[in-house]
Amino acid sequence: MRISNLRPYVIRFFDILLAVLSINIAEAVLFPYLFMDHIWSVIIVGAVVQAVVFSVFFYIVNIYRIVWYYSSLQEMMKLILSAVISQMVSFVIHVTVISALSVSTSALDLLKIHLLSGCFVVVATVILRVVVYSIERRNKIGLQSKDKKGNNNTMVIGAGDACHLFIYEMSSKHSDEYNIKCIIDDDKAKLGMLLDGVKVVGNRYTIDENVKKYEINKIVFAIPSCSDETKTDILNICAKTNCAVKIMPSVFQMVSGGFNDDKEYVKQIREVEIEDLLGREP
Repeated sequence: MRISNLRPYVIRFFDILLAVLSINIAEAVLFPYLFMDHIWSVIIVGAVVQAVVFSVFFYIVNIYRIVWYYSSLQEMMKLILSAVISQMVSFVIHVTVISALSVSTSALDLLKIHLLSGCFVVVATVILRVVVYSIERRNKIGLQSKDKKGNNNTMVIGAGDACHLFIYEMSSKHSDEYNIKCIIDDDKAKLGMLLDGVKVVGNRYTIDENVKKYEINKIVFAIPSCSDETKTDILNICAKTNCAVKIMPSVFQMVSGGFNDDKEYVKQIREVEIEDLLGREP
Protein backbone atom coordinates (compact mmCIF):
# COMPACT_ATOMS: atom_id res chain seq x y z
CA MET A 1 0.00 0.00 0.00
CA ARG A 2 1.34 3.43 -0.96
CA ILE A 3 2.13 5.94 1.79
CA SER A 4 -0.30 8.44 0.28
CA ASN A 5 -3.11 5.90 0.74
CA LEU A 6 -2.28 5.65 4.45
CA ARG A 7 -2.48 9.41 5.00
CA PRO A 8 -6.23 9.54 5.89
CA TYR A 9 -5.71 6.83 8.51
CA VAL A 10 -2.73 8.65 9.99
CA ILE A 11 -4.73 11.88 10.18
CA ARG A 12 -7.66 10.00 11.76
CA PHE A 13 -5.30 8.52 14.37
CA PHE A 14 -4.00 11.96 15.31
CA ASP A 15 -7.55 13.37 15.40
CA ILE A 16 -8.51 10.69 17.94
CA LEU A 17 -5.33 11.27 19.91
CA LEU A 18 -5.92 15.03 19.99
CA ALA A 19 -9.55 14.57 21.03
CA VAL A 20 -8.56 12.29 23.91
CA LEU A 21 -5.71 14.53 25.02
CA SER A 22 -7.89 17.64 24.87
CA ILE A 23 -10.53 16.34 27.29
CA ASN A 24 -7.91 14.89 29.66
CA ILE A 25 -6.00 18.17 29.71
CA ALA A 26 -9.22 20.09 30.31
CA GLU A 27 -10.12 17.79 33.21
CA ALA A 28 -6.64 18.11 34.69
CA VAL A 29 -6.72 21.91 34.45
CA LEU A 30 -10.22 22.44 35.86
CA PHE A 31 -10.66 19.55 38.29
CA PRO A 32 -7.38 17.85 39.23
CA TYR A 33 -9.11 15.81 41.94
CA LEU A 34 -11.01 13.85 39.29
CA PHE A 35 -7.82 12.05 38.38
CA MET A 36 -7.66 10.69 41.91
CA ASP A 37 -11.32 10.16 42.81
CA HIS A 38 -13.07 9.16 39.57
CA ILE A 39 -10.33 7.93 37.27
CA TRP A 40 -12.49 5.24 35.62
CA SER A 41 -15.93 6.76 35.54
CA VAL A 42 -14.98 10.25 34.44
CA ILE A 43 -11.53 10.30 32.85
CA ILE A 44 -11.55 7.03 30.92
CA VAL A 45 -15.22 7.16 29.99
CA GLY A 46 -14.82 10.74 28.77
CA ALA A 47 -11.79 9.79 26.69
CA VAL A 48 -13.55 6.81 25.09
CA VAL A 49 -16.68 8.82 24.32
CA GLN A 50 -14.56 11.63 22.87
CA ALA A 51 -12.57 9.27 20.65
CA VAL A 52 -15.63 7.44 19.28
CA VAL A 53 -17.73 10.55 18.66
CA PHE A 54 -15.01 12.51 16.89
CA SER A 55 -13.93 9.57 14.75
CA VAL A 56 -17.47 8.66 13.68
CA PHE A 57 -18.71 12.23 13.09
CA PHE A 58 -15.62 13.29 11.12
CA TYR A 59 -16.09 10.19 8.96
CA ILE A 60 -19.79 10.89 8.38
CA VAL A 61 -19.21 14.48 7.22
CA ASN A 62 -16.31 13.38 4.95
CA ILE A 63 -13.58 15.31 6.72
CA TYR A 64 -11.12 12.59 5.72
CA ARG A 65 -11.98 12.95 2.03
CA ILE A 66 -10.75 16.54 1.91
CA VAL A 67 -7.50 17.08 0.03
CA TRP A 68 -6.00 19.75 2.27
CA TYR A 69 -3.49 20.91 -0.33
CA TYR A 70 -6.41 22.28 -2.36
CA SER A 71 -8.59 23.23 0.61
CA SER A 72 -10.15 26.64 1.09
CA LEU A 73 -11.70 28.59 3.95
CA GLN A 74 -14.91 26.65 3.37
CA GLU A 75 -13.24 23.31 4.16
CA MET A 76 -11.53 24.79 7.22
CA MET A 77 -14.85 26.15 8.52
CA LYS A 78 -16.40 22.73 7.93
CA LEU A 79 -13.63 21.19 10.04
CA ILE A 80 -14.14 23.69 12.88
CA LEU A 81 -17.94 23.29 12.84
CA SER A 82 -17.57 19.49 12.85
CA ALA A 83 -15.24 19.67 15.85
CA VAL A 84 -17.68 21.91 17.74
CA ILE A 85 -20.66 19.65 17.01
CA SER A 86 -18.65 16.55 17.93
CA GLN A 87 -17.73 18.13 21.24
CA MET A 88 -21.40 18.93 21.97
CA VAL A 89 -22.47 15.36 21.17
CA SER A 90 -19.63 14.04 23.29
CA PHE A 91 -20.82 16.16 26.22
CA VAL A 92 -24.40 14.85 25.98
CA ILE A 93 -23.25 11.23 25.82
CA HIS A 94 -20.73 11.76 28.61
CA VAL A 95 -23.38 13.23 30.92
CA THR A 96 -25.75 10.37 30.12
CA VAL A 97 -23.14 7.70 30.86
CA ILE A 98 -22.00 9.36 34.07
CA SER A 99 -25.61 9.64 35.25
CA ALA A 100 -26.17 5.95 34.52
CA LEU A 101 -23.08 5.09 36.56
CA SER A 102 -24.40 7.21 39.47
CA VAL A 103 -21.16 9.15 39.76
CA SER A 104 -21.29 12.28 41.91
CA THR A 105 -20.05 14.65 39.19
CA SER A 106 -22.34 17.50 38.21
CA ALA A 107 -23.40 18.21 34.64
CA LEU A 108 -22.11 21.77 35.09
CA ASP A 109 -18.61 20.51 35.85
CA LEU A 110 -18.71 18.27 32.79
CA LEU A 111 -19.94 21.20 30.70
CA LYS A 112 -16.95 23.26 31.79
CA ILE A 113 -14.65 20.39 30.91
CA HIS A 114 -16.14 19.96 27.44
CA LEU A 115 -16.13 23.69 26.71
CA LEU A 116 -12.42 23.92 27.46
CA SER A 117 -11.80 20.64 25.65
CA GLY A 118 -13.65 22.02 22.63
CA CYS A 119 -11.33 25.02 22.51
CA PHE A 120 -8.29 22.76 22.71
CA VAL A 121 -9.47 20.32 20.06
CA VAL A 122 -10.50 23.01 17.55
CA VAL A 123 -7.10 24.66 17.74
CA ALA A 124 -5.30 21.30 17.62
CA THR A 125 -7.19 19.94 14.60
CA VAL A 126 -6.71 23.17 12.67
CA ILE A 127 -2.97 23.14 13.42
CA LEU A 128 -2.83 19.49 12.30
CA ARG A 129 -4.39 20.41 8.94
CA VAL A 130 -1.99 23.33 8.51
CA VAL A 131 0.90 20.91 9.09
CA VAL A 132 -0.59 18.43 6.60
CA TYR A 133 -1.03 21.21 4.03
CA SER A 134 2.58 22.33 4.51
CA ILE A 135 3.90 18.79 4.10
CA GLU A 136 1.80 18.15 0.99
CA ARG A 137 2.82 21.48 -0.54
CA ARG A 138 6.51 20.83 0.11
CA ASN A 139 6.30 17.28 -1.25
CA LYS A 140 4.51 18.39 -4.40
CA ILE A 141 6.93 21.21 -5.10
CA GLY A 142 9.84 18.88 -4.36
CA LEU A 143 8.59 16.23 -6.77
CA GLN A 144 7.95 18.81 -9.44
CA SER A 145 11.44 20.24 -9.01
CA LYS A 146 12.97 16.77 -9.53
CA ASP A 147 11.09 16.42 -12.80
CA LYS A 148 12.37 19.70 -14.18
CA LYS A 149 15.38 19.87 -16.51
CA GLY A 150 16.37 23.37 -15.40
CA ASN A 151 15.01 25.22 -18.44
CA ASN A 152 12.11 26.70 -16.45
CA ASN A 153 14.09 28.35 -13.67
CA THR A 154 12.29 31.64 -13.09
CA MET A 155 13.12 34.98 -11.47
CA VAL A 156 10.29 37.27 -10.40
CA ILE A 157 10.77 41.04 -10.35
CA GLY A 158 8.86 42.74 -7.52
CA ALA A 159 8.01 41.31 -4.08
CA GLY A 160 4.43 42.59 -3.89
CA ASP A 161 0.84 41.46 -4.34
CA ALA A 162 1.29 40.56 -8.01
CA CYS A 163 4.32 38.44 -7.12
CA HIS A 164 2.32 36.68 -4.41
CA LEU A 165 -0.51 35.90 -6.85
CA PHE A 166 1.96 34.62 -9.43
CA ILE A 167 3.90 32.38 -7.04
CA TYR A 168 0.75 30.96 -5.46
CA GLU A 169 -0.91 30.17 -8.79
CA MET A 170 2.23 28.80 -10.41
CA SER A 171 3.27 26.64 -7.46
CA SER A 172 -0.18 25.11 -7.10
CA LYS A 173 -1.39 24.88 -10.68
CA HIS A 174 1.30 25.67 -13.27
CA SER A 175 4.61 24.58 -11.74
CA ASP A 176 5.65 22.66 -14.86
CA GLU A 177 5.96 25.96 -16.69
CA TYR A 178 7.71 28.05 -14.01
CA ASN A 179 10.22 26.85 -11.43
CA ILE A 180 10.47 29.98 -9.27
CA LYS A 181 13.97 30.31 -7.83
CA CYS A 182 14.29 33.91 -6.57
CA ILE A 183 12.75 37.37 -6.32
CA ILE A 184 14.23 40.79 -7.11
CA ASP A 185 13.04 43.95 -5.31
CA ASP A 186 14.59 47.40 -4.78
CA ASP A 187 13.18 47.70 -1.24
CA LYS A 188 16.15 47.15 1.09
CA ALA A 189 13.79 46.11 3.90
CA LYS A 190 12.72 43.07 1.87
CA LEU A 191 16.23 41.82 1.10
CA GLY A 192 16.66 38.30 2.44
CA MET A 193 12.94 37.96 3.24
CA LEU A 194 10.81 35.05 2.04
CA LEU A 195 7.63 35.53 0.02
CA ASP A 196 5.66 32.28 -0.20
CA GLY A 197 8.89 30.42 0.46
CA VAL A 198 10.90 32.23 -2.24
CA LYS A 199 13.81 34.45 -1.19
CA VAL A 200 14.30 38.10 -2.16
CA VAL A 201 17.93 38.00 -3.30
CA GLY A 202 18.70 41.56 -4.40
CA ASN A 203 17.73 44.73 -6.28
CA ARG A 204 17.52 45.46 -10.00
CA TYR A 205 21.28 45.94 -10.25
CA THR A 206 21.88 42.33 -9.17
CA ILE A 207 19.61 40.81 -11.82
CA ASP A 208 22.41 39.65 -14.10
CA GLU A 209 24.41 38.29 -11.15
CA ASN A 210 21.46 36.28 -9.83
CA VAL A 211 20.47 35.05 -13.29
CA LYS A 212 23.85 33.33 -13.45
CA LYS A 213 23.78 32.17 -9.82
CA TYR A 214 20.34 30.52 -10.05
CA GLU A 215 20.67 29.50 -13.73
CA ILE A 216 17.60 31.53 -14.62
CA ASN A 217 15.94 31.05 -18.01
CA LYS A 218 12.76 33.05 -17.49
CA ILE A 219 12.07 36.42 -15.85
CA VAL A 220 8.58 37.62 -14.91
CA PHE A 221 8.09 41.32 -14.30
CA ALA A 222 5.45 41.57 -11.53
CA ILE A 223 5.27 45.26 -10.59
CA PRO A 224 2.04 46.40 -12.30
CA SER A 225 1.91 49.66 -10.32
CA CYS A 226 5.39 51.01 -11.05
CA SER A 227 6.13 54.02 -13.23
CA ASP A 228 6.91 53.67 -16.93
CA GLU A 229 10.45 54.92 -16.30
CA THR A 230 11.13 52.27 -13.65
CA LYS A 231 9.57 49.52 -15.76
CA THR A 232 11.60 50.50 -18.81
CA ASP A 233 14.83 50.59 -16.82
CA ILE A 234 14.27 47.16 -15.26
CA LEU A 235 13.07 45.54 -18.49
CA ASN A 236 16.12 46.80 -20.36
CA ILE A 237 18.34 45.23 -17.68
CA CYS A 238 16.40 41.96 -18.05
CA ALA A 239 16.70 42.10 -21.84
CA LYS A 240 20.50 41.97 -21.57
CA THR A 241 20.38 38.61 -19.77
CA ASN A 242 19.11 36.68 -22.82
CA CYS A 243 16.35 35.22 -20.64
CA ALA A 244 12.76 34.94 -21.82
CA VAL A 245 11.11 37.98 -20.23
CA LYS A 246 7.38 38.17 -19.52
CA ILE A 247 5.28 40.84 -17.90
CA MET A 248 2.13 40.86 -15.80
CA PRO A 249 -0.71 43.24 -16.77
CA SER A 250 -0.62 46.82 -15.54
CA VAL A 251 -3.04 48.14 -12.94
CA PHE A 252 -5.04 49.82 -15.71
CA GLN A 253 -5.22 46.58 -17.67
CA MET A 254 -6.16 44.70 -14.52
CA VAL A 255 -9.04 47.07 -13.75
CA SER A 256 -10.27 47.55 -17.33
CA GLY A 257 -9.62 44.00 -18.44
CA GLY A 258 -12.67 42.62 -16.70
CA PHE A 259 -10.83 39.76 -15.00
CA ASN A 260 -13.22 37.70 -12.91
CA ASP A 261 -10.65 36.54 -10.37
CA ASP A 262 -6.96 36.44 -9.50
CA LYS A 263 -6.40 33.23 -11.48
CA GLU A 264 -7.67 34.84 -14.69
CA TYR A 265 -5.47 37.88 -14.03
CA VAL A 266 -2.36 35.74 -13.56
CA LYS A 267 -3.04 33.94 -16.85
CA GLN A 268 -2.71 37.25 -18.73
CA ILE A 269 1.10 37.21 -18.42
CA ARG A 270 2.48 38.22 -21.82
CA GLU A 271 5.74 38.53 -23.66
CA VAL A 272 7.64 41.82 -23.40
CA GLU A 273 7.13 43.96 -26.49
CA ILE A 274 9.26 46.71 -27.96
CA GLU A 275 6.86 49.33 -26.58
CA ASP A 276 7.65 48.12 -23.03
CA LEU A 277 11.36 48.69 -23.59
CA LEU A 278 10.65 52.16 -24.97
CA GLY A 279 8.35 53.11 -22.10
CA ARG A 280 5.17 53.12 -24.16
CA GLU A 281 1.85 51.43 -23.55
CA PRO A 282 1.69 48.32 -25.82
